[in-house]
Amino acid sequence: MTSPSTKPSSTDSVHVLLKQALCADDRVLLLDCLLMRDEKVIANSISLLTPSDVRKLLDFLISIVQSRGAVLVCALPWLKSLLLQHASAIMSQDSSIRALNSLY
Repeated sequence: MTSPSTKPSSTDSVHVLLKQALCADDRVLLLDCLLMRDEKVIANSISLLTPSDVRKLLDFLISIVQSRGAVLVCALPWLKSLLLQHASAIMSQDSSIRALNSLY
């Protein structure tokens, strides 16, 4: 992962890294973003996502949850914030609903 000196710490830097990771489908960079545990930074970063980025992040987070690895602890605050902030957009897409149903 990243060293403490390069770990993103502000909403702007986390959001930029998150956008880059989603655009490039870069799982390593996405995992680096998940290391951010500050709820305000998570919420602010997620609030800036476009609908297509929301779907990409949802798919990534669902894959993390399904893998049940140690990174799950880092993914849950991101998934919670994503669902709270973008519930209506997520629920309006059948493919997103099917993806969420796969968690059961």
